[in-house]
Amino acid sequence: MATNRRSSSSFGSYADGIVLRGMPILGLYPGDVYWVDSNGGGSSKGTFSSPVATLAAATALCTADNGDYVMMKPGHAETITGAGGITLDKAGVSYIGMGSYDARPTFLMDGAATVTCLVTAANVSVYNCKFVAGHADITTFSTITGKGCRFEACHFEDNVSGENFVAVFRAGVADNDFDGLELIDNVLDFGADVAVLAPINLLKASRDVRIIGNRINGDFDTSTYAAIYSGDIVALNIEIAHNLIWNAHDGNACICISLTNIASTGWMHNNYALGHEAASSTPFLAGANAIGQFNNLYVGDDNASGFVMPAIGADA
Repeated sequence: MATNRRSSSSFGSYADGIVLRGMPILGLYPGDVYWVDSNGGGSSKGTFSSPVATLAAATALCTADNGDYVMMKPGHAETITGAGGITLDKAGVSYIGMGSYDARPTFLMDGAATVTCLVTAANVSVYNCKFVAGHADITTFSTITGKGCRFEACHFEDNVSGENFVAVFRAGVADNDFDGLELIDNVLDFGADVAVLAPINLLKASRDVRIIGNRINGDFDTSTYAAIYSGDIVALNIEIAHNLIWNAHDGNACICISLTNIASTGWMHNNYALGHEAASSTPFLAGANAIGQFNNLYVGDDNASGFVMPAIGADA
């Protein structure tokens, strides 16, 4: 059993602890800390000097709602196969990758188009990991059905040409099962792949979702056409802000963010979109007057500075 401790708060806020260069000082947190390293793993202890070899092994050591940490060492690598090949089912566990850029823990999602990460427990956090599509047309990287889930500073990309995600996040099997979802500062890079459906797709009614500071690049040429999509379902108190979106598709009005339900409430602000379809574009779509749109900028093919869409209005 590891002895380092942490608080029950998410790594994203460090509300009850101290950080050093963005990483928590683990001795100040009450939960247990388990270590993962594929280069030297295999032990059942999960300590720094005797780490386990896989994320699944570390998860099995964790206790739900204990505020446990799973720390992945730089260079850790796994190949994941099968539906639920990654299953995060212990509430309150934070998974933290160490290392920068290519040294971050890397998970190759492979084997079949059904390979996926399932987040079924509440208050699960994943930070600074790299997830790579190793098979053609993987339906989705993650299905999220746990409240308070947070993915932060993670990178999603294709392995080679023809190996790709169709979607990265598909949230919800039942209404409100992913309330409090936070997708913060991630990179979703679809490269030259076409026919991508929706990188971020909110499938059921939700509350308090925040999608902030993500970079999304792809050719979204199949309905829904949007990089961030919440169709005809109610999203209450949602915030979508500071996202950078490049939609290489050259038709269908280049929708980049779409919230269509008239009962939704929240904010869509300070997003920046680049697309091929300059004429009659609707890059930011909100079907409800209760979605406040502020300072969203779009530019088409003319290389001009972006312009506000919808146009700045006047108070009646």
